[in-house]
Parts: sequence; structure tokens; C-alpha cells
Amino acid sequence: MVVDTGRFTGAGAPQWEPLLQGLDYLLFVGRIVPQKNLTTAVEVFAALHRRRPNLKFFLVGGHSLPGYSAELEALINAHGLSEAVVFVGKVNEPQVLTSFFRHARFSTILSHWESFCVPIAESLYFGTPVLGTTVPPIPETMGPGGVVLEGPPDEMAARIDALWDDAPYYQRLQTDGQRHVQAFTDHSLRAALLNVFRDLANGV
Repeated sequence: MVVDTGRFTGAGAPQWEPLLQGLDYLLFVGRIVPQKNLTTAVEVFAALHRRRPNLKFFLVGGHSLPGYSAELEALINAHGLSEAVVFVGKVNEPQVLTSFFRHARFSTILSHWESFCVPIAESLYFGTPVLGTTVPPIPETMGPGGVVLEGPPDEMAARIDALWDDAPYYQRLQTDGQRHVQAFTDHSLRAALLNVFRDLANGV
């Protein structure tokens, strides 16, 4: 896969930058659909929020299934998180996405299944580590810039809480993730294709 990071100029959105840079938050970017397993993501956040009451959780993505959205909102309200979990809606503007990715502490991808998941690569591009699961190809896509979470929500939350203030490990995740994401650029794709054609020409 090639990820179009060229559309990100580094400039954030003026209306979002002052707000986001002063918050501690988790981020989800993607469609608000059952595939993304957002019920588990909310349960994990609820357990983490009990440890860190000032945290926010921003969900950036379009709603196409009203019933599922209502289910999520009911779960959020049941946990008393209506002020902490924010549905941002669908965002296409690179500047706005830049702001959300750049200031997030972690991106979360707890999907039931994925084909590649471009937001993982976009998050790593901005130096924001990813929290994912063992579901293929999430570990492969996030590589050394991500952390695999396992177990029930309380255990996942405990792992995140332990990582939150581990500055040396966090910085290593950032550096390794930004290096790893270079494999998804158009330059890397061209090099890989040239190698394939070279091998074909040599009868390999």
C-alpha cells in the first residue's frame, strides 16, 4: 500500500491547534462501524479514564449506521463519559487531520478485521504511536511504532496507563514508527516494483 502523506504540509488547523495541544487524548480515525470494534475501544477508554480522569477520546469519522452510533452513545452515557468522548464527525481537511494526529498521545485501532488501515500509517507519520491488537495486518502495519494490546479492557487500560508516562519508551515508539512508515511511500513502492521486475527479467 502507498499512503498519500504528501497532502500533509505540516500546518495544523488554526481553530483546532490551541485546543488540542493542551489536552491529553486518545484518537480514533476511521468509519464509525461495527468492524472497528468501537464498543471495546470505549470500554478500554472507560477503564483508563478511571485512572486518568482528565483524558479525552476523539472519534474522527463519518456515521453511516445510526443504530450503531446510538449503541455507542448509550454505552458512553452508561459509563458517564458524555463529556470525555467526542464524536468529531467526518474530516477530510489535511490541516484538521494534522492537528488531531500530531497532538494525540496514542491512536487506537482495535478492529475486528482490517485490510491495511491507512490511519495507522498516517498516525506514525506524525510521530503518534498506535495501540492495536493481534488482528492481521494491524501488527504488521504499525510495526515498531505500535503496541499490541491483549486481554480484557481493564488489562488493556492498565497497559496504556503504564506506557503513558514512560518517556524513553514513548520516544522510541515515535522514532521507530516514523522510520517504519517510510516503507509505505511512493518512493518505496517504486523501488519494490523495480526489484520485482528485475527479478522477473533475471528469471528469479
